[in-house]
Amino acid sequence: REELFGTFQPGDRFHDHFRLILPDQPGIFHADGQVLDEDFEYASFQMSRMALKGVTCLDCHNPHSGKLVLPVENNAICMQCHTPPGRLGAIPIVPEEHSFHAPDSTGNQCVNCHMSVNYYMVRDGRRDHGFTSPDPRLTIEYGIPNACNRCHDDQTPEWAEEWTQQWYGDKMNRRARDRARLVARYYEEEQELGAELIAMAGTEEIPAWRAALVSMLNPWMDNPAVRAFAASELTHPHPLVRASAVKSFHNVPDSYADIAPLTRDAYALVRIDAALHTLNPLERDVKAYRELRAYTDNGSDQPAGALRQARIALTEGRAGEAVTWAEKAYQWDPSGVPAYTLGRIYFQIGQITNAIHFMEVAAIEDAVNAEYSYSLALAMAEAGRPDDAVQWLRTTVERAPMFGRAWYNLGLAYSGRNRLDEALEALQRAEVLLTDSPDPAYAAATIHARLQDGDAAFEAARRALERAPDHMPSMRLIQSLPRNRPGQ
Repeated sequence: REELFGTFQPGDRFHDHFRLILPDQPGIFHADGQVLDEDFEYASFQMSRMALKGVTCLDCHNPHSGKLVLPVENNAICMQCHTPPGRLGAIPIVPEEHSFHAPDSTGNQCVNCHMSVNYYMVRDGRRDHGFTSPDPRLTIEYGIPNACNRCHDDQTPEWAEEWTQQWYGDKMNRRARDRARLVARYYEEEQELGAELIAMAGTEEIPAWRAALVSMLNPWMDNPAVRAFAASELTHPHPLVRASAVKSFHNVPDSYADIAPLTRDAYALVRIDAALHTLNPLERDVKAYRELRAYTDNGSDQPAGALRQARIALTEGRAGEAVTWAEKAYQWDPSGVPAYTLGRIYFQIGQITNAIHFMEVAAIEDAVNAEYSYSLALAMAEAGRPDDAVQWLRTTVERAPMFGRAWYNLGLAYSGRNRLDEALEALQRAEVLLTDSPDPAYAAATIHARLQDGDAAFEAARRALERAPDHMPSMRLIQSLPRNRPGQ
């Protein structure tokens, strides 16, 4: 979690002073919410159904010593809620009937299945407070660990799945599995997930999970349905969700009116995110801006804080300061994120050579990040280096084969180099992936027209109009073709 101001006092509200890091980006949590990095336990707990039902830390821990109020060895700590008929809506459980393990075995201890231990710095073992259920199917599909194979490490995930299916059957087809699959696909940068994300987020009861799903919407905000859903989440009762909704509007044009009211939100977390989003030297809420500066100054001794200072300086027209802060972040942390951000800042102020250098550093440093290689390719094209642009676009679609917009740009790049067969092949891939866009089909139509293949040009332009009936370029192209085709 991130500290906002460094001014927390006992009794203050959590979301006025801290930001929970959630599984809306890869490398921090597994896609099902299990901890991966050295994660703050409160975030895991907030993603659990136990937290949703009203369980708190003090139901299990002494507030002064932090020790458990009941033992785990005989499951007493868990059975205080799960003993029939159940407390706080908990499912009644008889441990040995639920675990299918002998009463005195470690496999019958609730915590060993639902609170796996992760070791940090070799010797610091911490139990996962997400209370997830082991699912070997997710291990098979996405490499997500499961408690069965953590214990039975001499067996395969297929072996574990066979037993879970035998014991639990259709109960394994849970919402948590569907959600994990969707998040894993997001981590893999699969395209066209917007509709699935709003369907999952719209039915998500757990605020922390809903917040994570909402913040993933940003790549699809050009879809009216996605934008409308994100806008509706700006008024969600929970501050985590509202803050994530603000985040989803990052770099979305014409969204000032949507976000500006949240600069007066009840929680500081939401106010500072809204202030950063709506930052405008000519029109800003003075109190929210003052809070934003306090937040930025508090974190400016860390790379992320320095990058935030750079962003504010750039927005306020202080380009030199923006570069200084971004360079400082890169000196502290010469990894992909600071390098890419520094490259983007150089690009915005027109220093294309420097921009390409740092974007290339980022794209090479993070050899799986398709966004970095994609942005580098566009910068190469801007700099008049079309062959390099083609190379990095090829790299992008190799990193993310479902990246429809990269396939589209690759098609345009091939067309510009007069490699028309390759261009048509790339545009065909883009057309399949960008299901709502007329652009790939129209680009293919222009190539067919260059090849004097009027029938193919007509068909491609017709497909573009099916997706966007008012797409004027396609209309004009069709009108320019000989008028001897059925339905023209």
